[in-house]
Amino acid sequence: MTCADTAAIALMLGMSVNAVRILAHRHPEILPRRGRDHRGRTLYAIEDAENILNARLATA
Repeated sequence: MTCADTAAIALMLGMSVNAVRILAHRHPEILPRRGRDHRGRTLYAIEDAENILNARLATA
């Protein structure tokens, strides 16, 4: 599983960093936290973000 920090996931999804944090907090089943990097930044699985992106594209 490849992970990325909040800023990278936000860029990938076209969302603000705060929106990603809120999504992860309110819907941990959709975007679960996958740990922290050596700087303490929260990591998320890129595959989870791709699933969100695909779902958004399918409903557009």
